[in-house]
Amino acid sequence: MKCAVFIPVRYGSTRFPGKPLADINGKSMVRRVWENASSAKSIDRVCVLTDNEEIVKECQMFGAEVLMTPGTVRSGTERIASVIGRFGEYDMIFNMQGDEPLFKGADLDSLLNRYPADEKTVCGTYCYPLDPSSAADPNKVKVVANAAGEALYFSRSPIPTGGPFLKHIGVYLFRREFIKTYIGLPAGKLEISENLEQLRILEHGYKICLKRTESDTVAVDTQEDLEKVRMILNEK
Repeated sequence: MKCAVFIPVRYGSTRFPGKPLADINGKSMVRRVWENASSAKSIDRVCVLTDNEEIVKECQMFGAEVLMTPGTVRSGTERIASVIGRFGEYDMIFNMQGDEPLFKGADLDSLLNRYPADEKTVCGTYCYPLDPSSAADPNKVKVVANAAGEALYFSRSPIPTGGPFLKHIGVYLFRREFIKTYIGLPAGKLEISENLEQLRILEHGYKICLKRTESDTVAVDTQEDLEKVRMILNEK
């Protein structure tokens, strides 16, 4: 089974324009994400996808494979779907968010190595225990799992009532053939209500398996998040 990692990044973030090029202790954020993905032992290929020439130049500078993609795509998954036809030799595809500079390559290995054979399981993703004091934050997406380690629901609200709470970490592993299927599925009421694209998978009857990460991560959406990541890496 061959696996590729795609890192979709865009320059024009609403809250933090240019964040893939932001410096994190001497390296750009996109470089840190690429290096972490490249450290995984089970991965055959790592490729950055972007719509920005400055990001292309940065990736070429540190030796990453990078492809230009349309600027009109609405999500990282759509960005991957725009190039997936060129990567037919890969069975599994990671969508590794370009704003997760603390996400470890070892966690890519751990999910890939335990991915279920069940054909209805078309996607895998990650979670980590969430402090109850942060559960009401709508920017921290919560996930509820069943006894088999499959996602039951994702929400911006604090679920389940009273906890314990699991924070969803937005890195995804897809069966390659499902990516085109996913793009063709209509958005459902739950996805629209929560503004969470992964709910489309559950609403259409497919399964998502969950893997707990080795440690917590910080997604960089703001300058404050960036400073937090810098401090964490300094402490290490």
